[in-house]
Amino acid sequence: MPSPLEALERWRAAGLVDDATAGRIRDFEARREREAGEDRPSVLEALIYLGVAIVVMGIVVLAGENWQELENWARIAVLALPGALAILAGQALRSFKEPGLVRGGHMAWLAATALLGGAAAVFGETLDWEEVHIAMGAGVAGTAVALVLWALAPSHPQVLGLGGGLFTAAISLTAYPDDENLLLGGGAVAVLGIAGIALTELGFVTPRISARAVFGAMLAFGAFFAGFEAGEAEVIGFAAAIGLVVLSVARGGLAYTLEGVAAGFAALFRSIVVHIEDPTAAALALVVVGVLMVATVIAVTRFRPWHQGEPA
Repeated sequence: MPSPLEALERWRAAGLVDDATAGRIRDFEARREREAGEDRPSVLEALIYLGVAIVVMGIVVLAGENWQELENWARIAVLALPGALAILAGQALRSFKEPGLVRGGHMAWLAATALLGGAAAVFGETLDWEEVHIAMGAGVAGTAVALVLWALAPSHPQVLGLGGGLFTAAISLTAYPDDENLLLGGGAVAVLGIAGIALTELGFVTPRISARAVFGAMLAFGAFFAGFEAGEAEVIGFAAAIGLVVLSVARGGLAYTLEGVAAGFAALFRSIVVHIEDPTAAALALVVVGVLMVATVIAVTRFRPWHQGEPA
């Protein structure tokens, strides 16, 4: 199959396009290829990611090895200071305007979110807070940092940091007022997932791809997790799966489809394991259901009942 430029030369030779139009098309394609090349991850960008990961790992190991010898203020500073420096480093990388360095800067900001959230947890520990309050403090601090950085420059890492902070804060409610409140913790995660999905689809949270993935995953996990305490994990899981798939059809988000299928599979697996005592029968049931699902998808795709007026 000829390339677009080869086809363009044939069209020009046949007189279908004039030389001026052909030249503009060539310039457009060259500029598009150049921009696409600039947007691809480079070796330098990979080295930035590796450097950020090495620094964070070094801080964790250093703190762990000397934790007992550190004063309370030093324990907080060993995480808070690198977190603040990571914010400055991220801004410095972003100032170069090179796509790879800008992405590296956002990854540094994500590391800063984790470090400052950890510093908040250590701060709560020094004040002898209960575990639920320590986790809640870490989640709220991480959410606040991620939200500020996202407001400055929305990006995939900042959406991931925002989701991580919200998840940590919400799931901490599992330990309130005891250690088995799955309904409260999972329900809080699911509610935040629904709120995030609503804000994403209304256009308030961007980038949309990562926001859909993060908040859809929170809804699926939270709903299934909350169902364990109510004894209806499979029922609530199926409800979340159906909601995500319907949302995917309505809004065209592939992430919702994948998360809905994952939630449906988890709910189906639990339903079969819980309600069918014989392992062999459970395995055969899974095989049959899987085959029926694949066959249904193939049949629907082949006959396309919503396009009955068109040729198959």
